[in-house]
Order: sequence, then structure tokens, then C-alpha cells
Amino acid sequence: MDLFNYDEVIIPINLKNHWIFAIAEMRSKTVHIYDSYVTYLAGCHDAIMKNIISFLKDASELKSLEDDEWKADIQTVPQQLNSTDCGFFACRILDFVSRGLTPDFVQQDIPYFKRLMAYEISSEKLIMW
Repeated sequence: MDLFNYDEVIIPINLKNHWIFAIAEMRSKTVHIYDSYVTYLAGCHDAIMKNIISFLKDASELKSLEDDEWKADIQTVPQQLNSTDCGFFACRILDFVSRGLTPDFVQQDIPYFKRLMAYEISSEKLIMW
């Protein structure tokens, strides 16, 4: 499968104890990085970007992909206030972004989102809001 046949590729990323995700826009050669705990990864986004480019090279037929052709765009997103909710933040931010919305929630909303996610999984229905 050549990822360059797609407009966007969503890349979930686990960094030991932290979940983030990126969206690679294939035509504009831009990688948007969504990180809800920026202080955890301070200074690491360049390394993440290099790994994403490496992944795109490996997963595509375009092995001659040049790192300097791509640009990183670190998105401003809601920030978690603890070290345990990154997965929920990543899922919720992606939910907003996939609907074309700006993520607009706070740490105090996470218990509600956890219940909502549990309902959606158990009922096999996404809530359209």
C-alpha cells in the first residue's frame, strides 16, 4: 500500500508512557503533531518528526523521500493536567479534528468523555454531535 495515494494519514504514536498522534498531509508535505502534554516531550518533536518521515518512507513506494521536504506543525491543543489521561486526550482531540472542529475542552471534561467512550464502545454507536 502506498500511503501517498491518500490525502492524509493519521499516525498514532506511543512514546513509552505517553500517547500523541500526527496527521501527515501528503500533498503539502506537512506533519501536524498533536500533543496534549507538551512539557513531557519538551525538545523531542524533531526526533518524532524524523521517525514519522522514516515511517512514511518505509510504508510507501517513494523511498527517495527527503526529510527537508517536510515541515512540522506542532498544533496548539488542550493540555492534560496529569500524567495518565493522554490516551483520552488523543482520542478526543482526534475526534474533534476529524469532524473539522477545533478541540475545545479541559481536563475536567475527561470523566464525561470516558463515560461517553465506554458507551460508544459498548453500544457500537458513535454519538454524532
